[in-house]
Amino acid sequence: FVHIPFGIIIGALGQRLSYKNYLTFIGVPNPIWNASVKLIISFSVVNVIYSQSCDVAKDDGRIVLWILTYVFGTFAVTSGALVGSSFQPVAITGGIACGKSTVGTYLEKRNFLIIDLDSIAHDVLDPYKMGCDSAYPYLVEEFGNGILNHPANTKTPHPPIDRQKLADIVFSDPAKRKKLNGVTHPLIFKTMMKLILTYTIRHPTMVVAVDIPLLYETGGFMTMLFALVVVVATTPSIQMARLKRRNPSFTEEHCRERIDSQMSMDKKVRKADLVVWNNEGLGKLEGRVDVVAREVMGRVVGFGVRFLSLIPVVAFGVLLLEGAVFRRCVG
Repeated sequence: FVHIPFGIIIGALGQRLSYKNYLTFIGVPNPIWNASVKLIISFSVVNVIYSQSCDVAKDDGRIVLWILTYVFGTFAVTSGALVGSSFQPVAITGGIACGKSTVGTYLEKRNFLIIDLDSIAHDVLDPYKMGCDSAYPYLVEEFGNGILNHPANTKTPHPPIDRQKLADIVFSDPAKRKKLNGVTHPLIFKTMMKLILTYTIRHPTMVVAVDIPLLYETGGFMTMLFALVVVVATTPSIQMARLKRRNPSFTEEHCRERIDSQMSMDKKVRKADLVVWNNEGLGKLEGRVDVVAREVMGRVVGFGVRFLSLIPVVAFGVLLLEGAVFRRCVG
């Protein structure tokens, strides 16, 4: 069973390497790089399986055992590679009021599947939607009934959490914010990972992307999870104007606090693999999204080559080419 974790590692590293075209300076297209990397890795993996099977054949001398070892090894590595390559999503991030949701909407029209972390964060606060993955009972226990919204003339055993009340409590209190994140973040992460795996396996020709507002601020494992990061950026003055327009009740000081609580736009742009500048109208924005979408599709999907099909095909091809394989192994 060591083949399965080996396959997971190969799938994760191989998929990530296929996203990073190191030969663009000589004009190698992204889809060709993507397919070439996966083909080379598949041949290398099959060579390892082949060598291990030959060792078994030398020790035992039975062709049936060699075939079973070869087939099982190929199946196990391929299964692991499927899992490893599936957990390589694209991240869409940026500052507050920069237009991440709008960019996500445009990308959905271009063969992208968007997982909205804000939407998941809303759902985990709901007392009914997430079942055992709901944060509702833990938050009520921690912060009390004061965070609940009691609609007039409505009797319900589980009134919804008022997100604004909760935000007001934790915004200026780091200790309470840490408690909130300690409850909600694991549940959000668990749901996100389920969706990434499901979407990637079910829709292999589409790009799975996660709209994650605070990717760089979260840090740690979260930043390592994403193979490609797209930052939606704008100028500070436009960001401030949009935030005021979106939240008329916010004072300028309140808006400044919200913006300053996040990593600066300059740092995010420097860390990004790709940047979508959203400092003009929607027409310009859609054109820029189109350029980035083609770039990401070329890197991630390419010609549609996947380890799931490539490793077994290469393994079968090697078996056909080696007509006297068993005699060579035991001879």
